[in-house]
Amino acid sequence: MESREGADHTRYISEEKILRGIDLLYDLQFDDAEKMFQEVIHEAPDRPAGYFYRAMVTWSRIVSGFWSDENISEYRKRIDQTVLVARRRISQMGGDSTDYFYLGGALGFMGRFELMRYNWFSSYRFAYEAIESLRECANMDPSNVDVLLGLGLYDYYTAKLSGFLKFLTYIFLYKGDKDEGLRKLTKAAD
Repeated sequence: MESREGADHTRYISEEKILRGIDLLYDLQFDDAEKMFQEVIHEAPDRPAGYFYRAMVTWSRIVSGFWSDENISEYRKRIDQTVLVARRRISQMGGDSTDYFYLGGALGFMGRFELMRYNWFSSYRFAYEAIESLRECANMDPSNVDVLLGLGLYDYYTAKLSGFLKFLTYIFLYKGDKDEGLRKLTKAAD
């Protein structure tokens, strides 16, 4: 590994650890992923990335069948902490595209969690805030194709809603576009 100094060095190490941690999550090695993301937090405690991925460890446990009051409580605390850290950076330092990216991701997962609990209005509120953050990320860094995953999923799924949910989405957010969603998802996958 080449030598890097200062912030670039921390970013390089964190990105490497984030990718290793994500691989561990895919392999359902939750405890090892937890340790990896805790190291990311230790390296950059004022950045939202480590907090986001640590929340994703708990989210992965929940969606893997470990739905318990303890895991739900832990997930909420962790995702709330991600939002807090991202918003703090944005309000105090103006934020950068990665702050908006992780804020949008955290708010999106908060919305998804509320949707799973049939809390429609809070789900839509979080979705609206998530999309606004992800759009800001895309505006700040048009080369970030990862942001297209969140935007594409939103476009696609809001276009596929029916009945009352479609009505609510149209009133509170905007009408989704299935083709645009698929285009964004394809570009994010490439």
